[in-house]
This record gives sequence, structure tokens and C-alpha cells, in this order.
Amino acid sequence: MVLAEDYGYQLSPQPAQAMTPKIREEVQKAIADTAVKGANSSKAARGMVFTLVAVLSVSLAITTQFFWLLLIGFLVAWVLSDSAGKSSAKTAKAAEERVRELTTPVLDGRWQAWPCRMEAVANTPQRRVLLLDPSGEAAVTFLSDVPGEAWLGLTDGRGLVWFVGDLRFGGMMALPGGDPLWWTGPPVPDPAPAPAPSPSGGRKALEEELARQAVKFAFDAWLR
Repeated sequence: MVLAEDYGYQLSPQPAQAMTPKIREEVQKAIADTAVKGANSSKAARGMVFTLVAVLSVSLAITTQFFWLLLIGFLVAWVLSDSAGKSSAKTAKAAEERVRELTTPVLDGRWQAWPCRMEAVANTPQRRVLLLDPSGEAAVTFLSDVPGEAWLGLTDGRGLVWFVGDLRFGGMMALPGGDPLWWTGPPVPDPAPAPAPSPSGGRKALEEELARQAVKFAFDAWLR
């Protein structure tokens, strides 16, 4: 049982990717991008090590006039560059597997309806996204690259959102209907509370109403 169910919030009857096919595209893109970065990193490691050792070998051969050192130097350069490339490739493969693990809950999971509060963050275009428990307190907080349509789509920064994934690691989020869609990134610690008066009655009532909407939310209107 996911935390949303503990709170009584609704889950979609179908997997999120069945309702929002773009999810699979985004997951495949994330995996492919990680693989490309890994391949580029491996190539860069090979090239950097080979070049460094080769340059040192040439310099040493010229300085000592022992040009037979070039043969040994280039052999050592090849061995070390190959080792560096394999090590980098192994690291890249682990990163790709990690992405696959983190995106599995996104592919397998169902959409969860959550009351949400979004806040601007100083000196960054990212937004603080707080998924709220029934009392209006933050159950989990993300620092995300929220699309402008979503940021402007929540009146006063409050409304319902859909989430799929694992709250411990992050996942994907969307406005009701599945668009726009964005990655949450990993959860972040809640900011240190600044001295402030207790929430107004109006704000508290609004957040409690959002929680009630999450409990009563009907996904059926978006079933394909």
C-alpha cells in the first residue's frame, strides 16, 4: 500500500502509463540519455588517458633520445586507456541500471491524486513542490523543474496533482489529465521553517478541501 492510500487519496484503476502513454516515452528517453552519457564518458576516459601517457612518452623519448621508449610508452598508453575505458563503462552501466530501477515504479505504478502546494525558490527557476497530507502538512517535498503551464495552472500555488513513482526516490508528476508531465527529481528535506504566524483559516480550509478532493477524486473521466 502506498502512502496516498493510507491517507485515503484515490489511485487510478489502470497503470499510469496506460492512461498517459507519454510516460513510457519519457522513461525510455531517460534510459537512452543515460546510456549515451555513459558511452561518451567511456570514450572520453580512454582518449584522455591515452593522450596523457602518449604525450609523456614522447616528451621522455625526446629528452633522453631513447626513441625506443615510444614503443613502450604507446603500449602502456593503450593498456591504461583500455582499463580506464572499461572502468568508466562499468560505472556507466551501473548508472543505467540505477535509472532502470528508479523508473520501474513509474512504469508499473498507478497515478495517485495528491493535494499540492508549489512555491517559488530564490535564485533558481526550480519550484518547491509539496505533496500534502490530510492536515495540510508536507508529506514529501521535491525541488523540480516544473513546466510553466503547471506552475501557472495552480491558483495561488495550490491544487491537485497526479504523482506516480516511489516517494522515497521520486517519479513523475502531472496536472489532472496527465499534461503537462514532468520529473520530480529526488525528495529534498523540508526547508527550515521561518518564524511566521499560523496559517490563516482560509488557507487551512483550502488545503483541507484539496485533501477531500483527493479522497473523492475520480480518474474515470481520463480512462482511455
